[in-house]
Amino acid sequence: MTIYIDGFERSGNTYLAVCIGTTLGIDVSPQFTHLVSTLQERDKDSLFVVPVRDALPSIVSAKLYRDYQWQNDLPRQDKVFGREHERTGDPVELIQRYTEYTQYLLDHDEFFIAPFKEFTKDHNKVVDVMIKDYPQYSAVQRFTREEMIDICDKYYSDRNPDVNEKSNAYLNNFPREQAKEKREVEELFVSKYSKEVNKIQSNIDHLYKRYYREEAK
Repeated sequence: MTIYIDGFERSGNTYLAVCIGTTLGIDVSPQFTHLVSTLQERDKDSLFVVPVRDALPSIVSAKLYRDYQWQNDLPRQDKVFGREHERTGDPVELIQRYTEYTQYLLDHDEFFIAPFKEFTKDHNKVVDVMIKDYPQYSAVQRFTREEMIDICDKYYSDRNPDVNEKSNAYLNNFPREQAKEKREVEELFVSKYSKEVNKIQSNIDHLYKRYYREEAK
């Protein structure tokens, strides 16, 4: 059985994939599309893991990420794969996509929800919860959070040695946003889209409960 991973943009998809693969000693299949269609077209006989992060930091980071790609004319995943519609940092578009994504997850309870705030704190615990019902998997090696960060840094370096090299398929661990830029984008969403962001957060809070129910079993 394959373990697939795909979740919100800027929600630790790559970090979680490396954590799971390293801990279980297996190859996992991260999708990195962040699209509802990927959830819809999943292999229903496999384990599908969805990293979920709080609405505001995830959306803010997604906007900064998309804006950075477009402003620097860096290869974009949508363009590389020939998708008709390329995603941008447009706030309305981001709100719509996050709303649709969270609603789909709420309507389908067969996905394993991995809260960003939990697996970035203790990935070993989250992996243990994930494999509770899958005896074919077991932890073959465990690392501390600090060790795992070092492993991920090497993964980023090996996969994307030069983030400015335009021959890369698409931007991975892009340069972190400046505090001023981040604050400005946060203020935009809080002032103009607070109702929409709160709705998405409400959906996310319900998804978190699904994880904690699994944890409590």
